[in-house]
Amino acid sequence: TVLRLEQLEDRTTPTNNIPLHPVNWTPLGPVAINPGGNTNNPWSGPIASVAANGSTWYVATVGGGIWKTTDAGTTWTPLTDYLVQNIQVPGNPSLQNVSLAFGMIAVAPTNPNFVMVQHRSLRDLATRFNYPDNLDYTLYNAPTGLGWLISYDGGQTWFVTDGDNVPDGPGGTDTSLTGPFIGALVDKVVFSPFDPNTIYIAVTDTTVPIDASGIYRSTDGGRTWENLTANRIQDSQGNFTSG
Repeated sequence: TVLRLEQLEDRTTPTNNIPLHPVNWTPLGPVAINPGGNTNNPWSGPIASVAANGSTWYVATVGGGIWKTTDAGTTWTPLTDYLVQNIQVPGNPSLQNVSLAFGMIAVAPTNPNFVMVQHRSLRDLATRFNYPDNLDYTLYNAPTGLGWLISYDGGQTWFVTDGDNVPDGPGGTDTSLTGPFIGALVDKVVFSPFDPNTIYIAVTDTTVPIDASGIYRSTDGGRTWENLTANRIQDSQGNFTSG
């Protein structure tokens, strides 16, 4: 079987091809954008991940930000075009060069407005997807990813959570944002089916000498986190590890 990708349609125009064809792919948008103003090579970046709750879908892209549809793909809304203005990270000057590169995204099964997404360095994700080295990333690239962004209102506002036990978000006291989620790879996000404020995240961190890998749990909607596996797992040599 061969799958053929079609050109994406205008980012402001909804598709007219609903219902979808049972065999052929139907383009639903959003369309390619032009990083650095290069009109000869428009792209929005490949889709990194998709999260859905009913007819509400969230799409995280490598270079085009986060997009949302509440009508199963008929219309789309960009959520991060003004990310710098809509997010506040105390004492973090990297927001001057924040990218629109995102990785994994997840939405609570009991609340379609509760969404989490991993912010990444654009160059980091571009390397992962084998983008050419001669692209200009400077306008769209922060030195490192900001970690995880959380929204309680369907993507209208966001806050950063870095994975430590200092409260983040509205009314939080964390001003350093240097916790284990910053720059680490998250392999899985699971919301409790009974309480969306209880979240589990599997983290792989290769930082030396501190390895913050493990399974983290939050019981307050992602504002604070605990590593459940720190010094509780033994390797084949009997040494305790995080996971």
